Amino acid sequence: MQIKFKLPSFKAFHLNSLKYIYGLIAVVVIGIFGVIGMFLYQNFYLAIAQTEEIILLRREVAPDVLHIESVEDVIGKLKIKISPSQQQDINLVNNPFRTIQVEQNFQNID
Repeated sequence: MQIKFKLPSFKAFHLNSLKYIYGLIAVVVIGIFGVIGMFLYQNFYLAIAQTEEIILLRREVAPDVLHIESVEDVIGKLKIKISPSQQQDINLVNNPFRTIQVEQNFQNID
């Protein structure tokens, strides 16, 4: 007794039919155009747009020459203004919550 194995055949999709081959070719061509379009957009269009933006911004930037010494002087004065000038002794600061000692000098009146 021999056991026969049958492999199932798929009849749903035949590559022999021309309409499936044409559809497959159309999908592949559309995919290739999509990939080419994304490549051109990311590598060429965005680069051109950035260069145009740089050219426009160069016109708006002031062509004045900065004096580095003056800038450093201002930054130094701001640092002095922000930082505490001296460490204060905590005992010299008036404490509004301190207790006041009152001397009681009452005389007995008889």
